[in-house]
Amino acid sequence: MVNVHEAKTNLSRLLVRVEAGEEITIARGRPPLCPPRSFGGRRFQWSSHPRPFQGHVRSAYRRRGHGAAPAGSRRAYPEFHGSSFTTVKLLLDTHTVLWWLEANPRLGPRATKAISDRGNQCWLSAVSVFEIETKHRLGKLTLPVPLQLGWDSTLQAESWEILPVTLPHARQAGRWPGSHGDPIDRLLAAQAELENLTLVTCDPAFAAFGTRTLW
Repeated sequence: MVNVHEAKTNLSRLLVRVEAGEEITIARGRPPLCPPRSFGGRRFQWSSHPRPFQGHVRSAYRRRGHGAAPAGSRRAYPEFHGSSFTTVKLLLDTHTVLWWLEANPRLGPRATKAISDRGNQCWLSAVSVFEIETKHRLGKLTLPVPLQLGWDSTLQAESWEILPVTLPHARQAGRWPGSHGDPIDRLLAAQAELENLTLVTCDPAFAAFGTRTLW
């Protein structure tokens, strides 16, 4: 049983569990007061205090959290304490997107908290969309259930924004010195640098670009 706030925060993960056949109970403050109901073929149980909750869960809102960049990163993700928070703009690396949508335990706890924080802004690069779709076409990965339902619906449910690749991004990625040759990494690093974003990644390769990272 999960409460309404947890359901909003973890909607994509709950949908994966429901698609696998699990019955999810969503309660508001006390044990369930009404029987399970079916929404679009998915089976949820709603509860509330003092009357049944009307409607359905919309997008996945974010909880507040804090964290620090992994060793080797030149700039650290700011630590948050108490109730004073500022909006942090996050750029999600490709593996971060996949692990979040799959509810994969490999996603770091600080990354999970930051993505869940409803006070933060999450951006998904068009480069990551290209990488995911290319690997799916080549049979190298299976799309997470939310992406099988569509990119637009996933972005809306997660409240993520798409970051297109612009001329300055491409120029910075191409001009950056160093031997690292992965064009996807170069573009993500350039976007994070030019748009003042914190890159949510476990890839140590971004330390070569001085990218501000979080995991």
